[in-house]
Amino acid sequence: LTGKITGTLKTGISFASSRETVAGNSKIESSLPAPYKKTLIQADIEAKCEKNFLKGELIEARYNPDSSAPLKADGFGLTCGCFLIDKILSVVLRYEEYDPDKSVTDKNDIKWTTLGINYFASKKAKIQANYIFKSEAEDETNNNSFIVQMQYCF
Repeated sequence: LTGKITGTLKTGISFASSRETVAGNSKIESSLPAPYKKTLIQADIEAKCEKNFLKGELIEARYNPDSSAPLKADGFGLTCGCFLIDKILSVVLRYEEYDPDKSVTDKNDIKWTTLGINYFASKKAKIQANYIFKSEAEDETNNNSFIVQMQYCF
């Protein structure tokens, strides 16, 4: 085999910590009694090579309310894709898991697999079509979804 391997590798990590005095508006934060301390850690890595890419993401959150037990949430996602027609048409496959409360197993513990196709009409416009296979740890429901959206950058 001969050939040249070219590509890019990107990594990132972020950390946030705050003391919240009122309930937040996310699913998790709206259920916590305020005040609480919030700590988030997120990391990602992405590799691109010619027409293909692979991206992994991890997130971990800890919530420590003053008046109740702490809560730990975590999740990860893995996305891969390739261009079928360079800079015009791509296919994407994504797998993700998220558990908003590690102390219980319930319908909020999710596993989603997304199959998508992206059409880049121009450098500023993109049309996406995704079918999402959704699975819950308990009380599984028939809630798969098909989403079509357009994105335009100004």
